[in-house]
Amino acid sequence: MLKQSTKQDRINSVDALRGFALFGIILANIPFSGEHIVDSPFNRIFDFLYNLIIAHKFIAMFSILFGFGFCIQFQRFKSKGTGFNRYFLIRMLLLFIIGCFHGYLLWLGDIIRTYAIGGILLLLIRNWPVKKLLILGLVFNVLLTGVMYIAIEGFGWQTYNYAAELNEEHRLTNSFIRYLWINWRMDPWMNFIEDMPLTLFYTFGNMIIGFALAKLDFFRLPQRLKKATNLIIIFGFTLGLLLNYVFYLLMSGQISLDVSLIWLPFVLAGGMILLSLAYIAAFLRLFNTAVFKKTLSFFNPIGRMALTNYIMQSIFYLLIYFHCLKGLSLYGKLTHGQSYLVAIGLFVLQVLFSVLWLKKYKQGPLEMIWKRASYYFLK
Repeated sequence: MLKQSTKQDRINSVDALRGFALFGIILANIPFSGEHIVDSPFNRIFDFLYNLIIAHKFIAMFSILFGFGFCIQFQRFKSKGTGFNRYFLIRMLLLFIIGCFHGYLLWLGDIIRTYAIGGILLLLIRNWPVKKLLILGLVFNVLLTGVMYIAIEGFGWQTYNYAAELNEEHRLTNSFIRYLWINWRMDPWMNFIEDMPLTLFYTFGNMIIGFALAKLDFFRLPQRLKKATNLIIIFGFTLGLLLNYVFYLLMSGQISLDVSLIWLPFVLAGGMILLSLAYIAAFLRLFNTAVFKKTLSFFNPIGRMALTNYIMQSIFYLLIYFHCLKGLSLYGKLTHGQSYLVAIGLFVLQVLFSVLWLKKYKQGPLEMIWKRASYYFLK
């Protein structure tokens, strides 16, 4: 009988890295876009920084770490000689169900279901060599993502059969029933052709890269790949930042996609993954030094409860910003800077909650339910 992983099986640097990714995600998901924005002279600066260093980078890190997690579980099962496919398929189906509850009841931007589908697809390539995995990851992450972006922006494939005003009503409606209906109506999986190919390609590509890097012991023993991590850090924080500056220009309307710039989506996708990998490499490098390890361990507890804390962030934002639950209803009442301060405060609360919870339990509440259910259906 395969035993569940223990605290000793965990890699502290990866838990901390996952917590750091969650910090970026809570910043990325602040619901301050739309028509109701409190103007501030600093808003443009925050918009610039958001597109340069936050947008799509931390969710990419989270996807890469998902690929790492897949590799660790696959190796554990392989060493025990037990059937991995059935267990992991059950685990992903349960994760998809969790994502449905999250997406339809709480947060329109749910990514959990995408991870579940990507995890199932990883089963098909679990025995591929590293070189082949890295090539496939880049095909999905850069080539197919770029093609889909061109199709959406250049050919207008992302055309919805509902009014754009529904997105603003989603934040302002006082009816929770109406909020649930809008969640259902605007859900990316209900608008699959318009929304999901781009997300699936980009996310799955990152998962493959994470799986390949895990096979190379990139996360467990980064010093073994010192030259490679040096190159990732150098190019990520130079070329990667430059390309993400171009992404900011595109998002802010200062440049537009036309035939002469048909190549742009491909290099922008490459720039995002390059900067995300630079974050990972730099974090691991710093974590493995005595000077920074204690400081960066601040992110460890929240990273050990990643699923619980990811969904908790949605609950926080629903209660604080949206109007449907008669909470604080702060949407449209804060500047960008104030919203970021709220997000940082919420993250600190999550860290404190995680520390207190893990003093009594080995896993977060949702992680505990998810794993126990997985083992139950495995019997």
